[in-house]
Amino acid sequence: MSTIVVRASDTALAMDEVVKRLGQDAYILSTKQKNGQVEVRATTEAPKRRKPPRMTPMNKTFGEVLAERSGQPVGPDPRDIRDNNPHQPAFRPTMTKSSGGWPGLAPGFVADLWVELGQPAGQEDGFLSDICGAVLDENYLAGRTARTLIVGPQGAGKSTLAARMATLMMTERTHVVPRLIAPRKARLMSEDRLTGQARLLGLNVERPLVNEIRLRPDWGLVDPAAPQIFDLDVTCAGLAETLMIEGQTEIILCLPTGMHPALLARHLKEWSHLSPRVCFTRVDEWAPMPEEFCAIAAAGLKLSLWGQGAGLVDALQRPCRADIRAIANGWLTPVSGGR
Repeated sequence: MSTIVVRASDTALAMDEVVKRLGQDAYILSTKQKNGQVEVRATTEAPKRRKPPRMTPMNKTFGEVLAERSGQPVGPDPRDIRDNNPHQPAFRPTMTKSSGGWPGLAPGFVADLWVELGQPAGQEDGFLSDICGAVLDENYLAGRTARTLIVGPQGAGKSTLAARMATLMMTERTHVVPRLIAPRKARLMSEDRLTGQARLLGLNVERPLVNEIRLRPDWGLVDPAAPQIFDLDVTCAGLAETLMIEGQTEIILCLPTGMHPALLARHLKEWSHLSPRVCFTRVDEWAPMPEEFCAIAAAGLKLSLWGQGAGLVDALQRPCRADIRAIANGWLTPVSGGR
């Protein structure tokens, strides 16, 4: 092996000298600047490749380390199960698991759904039929109670849903003037989204302190001609049970679509004891997946509303079988071809 070091005023001259002395097949080992010149180190033999490190106890995979410490054997790779067993039940959406049986779009599930969607609308007899029967309540009429409580995680769209509920009440029952109420633990220093949306409707937003509601008996009085819509943020979630009036209160759990099924199941479990109705938001940005519907069914709740778009008028919709069927068509990918 012949190794040389060439110095020149620039890289081009140095490379020309390397080619002149070692030929076109020379290998460049290093190039660097030194004393205002370019220094190129080259050789006629290819450098030897390093051997990959051997598996030692210090560089085991995470699964192997976890198996050793938990005393459980390493399970099979889920990708192998999916490839070799496309009908594996663990990879199908199910209404019996709180997280909906995530992940759900197994080839076997897609194939069965393809067949079901080939049946006439309203005559489906598989997963689509089961999920519609479990989560839909097509006879539901929104905003017919004297008090509506809107709850949910931060950023789910509760304030916008409150304004949309007020719009729905005012358009469907022209004689009512809803009250928008947003309790706070401290005074706000600036206006928020709900204030601007209420101004468009000709309404004001009442902002009582949480302690005021708990201490004043008149908050327990309701007027059907002035239905109350409470926007309860996460700091006031504990107020929901205080505001419950039997037969006159409706709770709507506001949840954005696209949540991980496990996180969705956690929010559903947190509120399930109050039997809220679920409202999906941002449906136009992210269509719900089968696991999301299954999580609602597993919690024993109903999907009564969903919201889409940025407006207030006609932005709330009561989902029906045709809507779920249209979304289910999006679960069939061109790659699957239903097989």
